[in-house]
Amino acid sequence: MDEWNWDLNISLNGCVLGMKYIIYEMQKAGGGSVINISSIGCIFGLASSSPYITEKGALRTSSKSAVVEYEKDKIRVNSVHPGFIVMTAHTMEAGMPLYQARTHCIRGITLYDNDRRSISH
Repeated sequence: MDEWNWDLNISLNGCVLGMKYIIYEMQKAGGGSVINISSIGCIFGLASSSPYITEKGALRTSSKSAVVEYEKDKIRVNSVHPGFIVMTAHTMEAGMPLYQARTHCIRGITLYDNDRRSISH
């Protein structure tokens, strides 16, 4: 639970607190825009990453709620959901060549869990 809480405190609570204070300033200014960075993983799910996917999913939902709550104040709230980023460390961990990992990640077809087993989505 310590790791779970640590992850949520940084990635989720940090964004929620940031929105709390910046939205107050935006209300005083007459409007503004908030952009939260979520992940494509909260839509499709990823193996061995429950805390990360949970916080990104909660951030996505929190952003949607903020849209409804603050549109009257002319404050836009969006969340973006970047896809997979292939890095050398990922390919080495998965045991595959970089060109092959790029192909799989671009298609979003194959992911690997911690045991290097292929997981098709």
